[in-house]
Amino acid sequence: MHKPHIILLTAATGGGTLKHVFDLYAGLKNLGYGVTAVATTDDSYRAELTDAQRKLLREFHIVAMKRSPNPKDIAVLRKLRKILRAIPGPKILHCHSTKAGIYGRFLRNEVDHVLYTAHALRSIDPKLPQLKRIAIRAAERWILSGYERLIAVSPAEEHHLQQLQPQAGNIVYIANGVSKDEIHKDESGEFVRNEEQKTVGFVGRLCHQKNPLLYVDVMHTLLSKGLVVRGLIVGDGEMRTAMLERARSYGIEEKLQWLGSRPATPILPYMDVILHTSYYESMPYALLEAVAATVPVVCVQNDGTQAIFAQALPGRLFGLDDAARIAQETEEILFRQETRQIYLDAYESLAEQFSVEGMVHKIVEQYQSVCS
Repeated sequence: MHKPHIILLTAATGGGTLKHVFDLYAGLKNLGYGVTAVATTDDSYRAELTDAQRKLLREFHIVAMKRSPNPKDIAVLRKLRKILRAIPGPKILHCHSTKAGIYGRFLRNEVDHVLYTAHALRSIDPKLPQLKRIAIRAAERWILSGYERLIAVSPAEEHHLQQLQPQAGNIVYIANGVSKDEIHKDESGEFVRNEEQKTVGFVGRLCHQKNPLLYVDVMHTLLSKGLVVRGLIVGDGEMRTAMLERARSYGIEEKLQWLGSRPATPILPYMDVILHTSYYESMPYALLEAVAATVPVVCVQNDGTQAIFAQALPGRLFGLDDAARIAQETEEILFRQETRQIYLDAYESLAEQFSVEGMVHKIVEQYQSVCS
């Protein structure tokens, strides 16, 4: 059977969604598929990209897309239609992220088949006001109704999709994946391990979803105990100012090193432990990369951490505001080898479970299924 041409469309400017698209694009090319990727990026997230991703980005169509609805969406749809119509033969459009999902609803007639991966639906945010949640769920139902296949990246997201589309019968769960080959230690000399001062990392956008103020609270708790630790923060965003203000109010700003937006994987080997504080996630790549790098992560409980760690590390997911317990677990990992080893032993099997090769092959099976 002739392979269809795959079009990957994302409006995500960075983070895990864009990484997923890069990995899927490269994997499909390796399997002999014709692939076209359409993305949008901004300068603040280009710094996050690895050299390999920057090379791939040169092959992408770059179209300026904004997350919120705006009058320019009509012009964007015209550009997307032009790209799709220039591709001959059978075509599959696979949309990634909410805004891409909206565009895909209007592009259905330009292709043979359509699939959608949301990468964390907005309505799973536990902090959403009730009326806003109702409005967002209605919008999500409309988006989802236009797709032949819905791919969830965590079991909880699969369940959430089933609640939104109870009669659909077209929902599958395919976990994100990473490779140990992605972990290359930074050898520039910028970072030095100091066994006398342990490093507590944070990786992610500094925004509401990631709940980064909890990270500052935990660092304050650790430092208040007189522990010799420092913070290493990889990421940037609108909550950086609030984090700085809280760190200053605690008198710990000099203990935090801000690295901004840049590739995180080369820096992971310099972290002794990572804190994951997000209100909501589906399948965060930052956690999978930490597993591949064998860096223990102390996590709050959300859909993503449940999917990755609940079975491998039972009883070691914490409340969204429980700085005290998170700090206690962090201290145990830093200064008790027995606790640290529990995490490292669990990561051995997890690294095999969440492979990028497995992810790509399972998605290809869905392409084949909708074409059959």
